[in-house]
Amino acid sequence: MSKEFETRILEIDQEAIEKKLIELGAKKSREILFKRTNFDFPDNRLAKDRGFIRVRDDGEKVMMAYKCHPVDDAGEFSIDCTEIEFEVEDMHKPEQMLLALGLERKRYVENTRISYQLDDITFDIDHWPLIKPFLEIEAPTKERVMEAVALLGYSEDDTFQGHAGDIYEKIGIDWKPIKELTFDLEK
Repeated sequence: MSKEFETRILEIDQEAIEKKLIELGAKKSREILFKRTNFDFPDNRLAKDRGFIRVRDDGEKVMMAYKCHPVDDAGEFSIDCTEIEFEVEDMHKPEQMLLALGLERKRYVENTRISYQLDDITFDIDHWPLIKPFLEIEAPTKERVMEAVALLGYSEDDTFQGHAGDIYEKIGIDWKPIKELTFDLEK
């Protein structure tokens, strides 16, 4: 089990962010479309603990993961995230196994991502249906994440902890009853 250190900056000016990343020497590493299915138990016990299981296809490989975005002692989302992730053959077999174990398919989601790499820091520009693009910054330590935030001219006050579902809630979209989040919703 590993720890992931990440934060987000919401409602970004994508053109300005990409220009700044290039000025800093970051290299664009990929542009992808993610297709993912999230699972939980019927009683939503994973979601209650800020977690989920997903099977995600990025066009090159399929990964199965458990992720948990903990809440700290002050009731705030923590910058660190528990993640257990491994490659699987396809999306179908893991889904069959999870359903056989009693989990339910909660949501299918598509999003696009443009990734930049600067040393040990990954900058992901994410586009999700119905919300403005946001930036996810991931690094090996909390300190490196905050250094990356500062490199882009932001402060810790500009950051957001939580997953994409929390972003929907923050802007007033009740995403929980939506079983399929695709860009077709924007048409």
